[in-house]
Amino acid sequence: MTRQPKTTIAAFFCVIGIAAAAHGNQLTNGDFETGDLTGWTIVPTSANGTTTLQDVVMWDIDGPGPLEESFAPRFQVGALSYSGVYEGIFLFQSLTLVEDVEYLLDFDWSAYRWEGYGTNSDRGIFSIVVGDTTLAATGGGSIGDGQQITGHLSAAFTPDTTGMYRVGATITRRYLAANSYLYQNIDNFTVVPAPGTVALLGVGVFVAGRRRGEGRMK
Repeated sequence: MTRQPKTTIAAFFCVIGIAAAAHGNQLTNGDFETGDLTGWTIVPTSANGTTTLQDVVMWDIDGPGPLEESFAPRFQVGALSYSGVYEGIFLFQSLTLVEDVEYLLDFDWSAYRWEGYGTNSDRGIFSIVVGDTTLAATGGGSIGDGQQITGHLSAAFTPDTTGMYRVGATITRRYLAANSYLYQNIDNFTVVPAPGTVALLGVGVFVAGRRRGEGRMK
């Protein structure tokens, strides 16, 4: 009877533990319940992109309803000077993603037009972005006086190589950020491995370790 090397068995349980932990949200403070932007980096989408407001407030991201408010970041994005190009911000975290593991990304979004300030022709576009690639985006469009428009955005991403990736959301508008009388919010941002992919990765590591151990015993 061939005895399995202790190092291989230990490696197996280590991989299983890592795989289980990796099934959680890969983002830090993805629900913003710290009440601030801990873990997040915010940069303009270009030299002409900006936000005139950047804070975290209690907000009902799904629209009016009892006891549904939670902390969510709030922005007023747009261009510094009008060019007709969608400009704003990129809100992201740098994550280590593993080759051939499919990741599921999603967040809730909300656009709100201040009451008493008329209709606006561009509520903004919300996008899921990894690196320089936009994986999914809303369609933008107009928003009425005192109106809140909400939605949920989701996408999947499978890295070709293991490495560090900037993962997050862009929020952009065609018009000036100043005096926009609009709020853009996001909340509940998650990045999780698809069910089964991390477990398969762990089994692969275990099998490779086992073969190496058997080779040493021959």
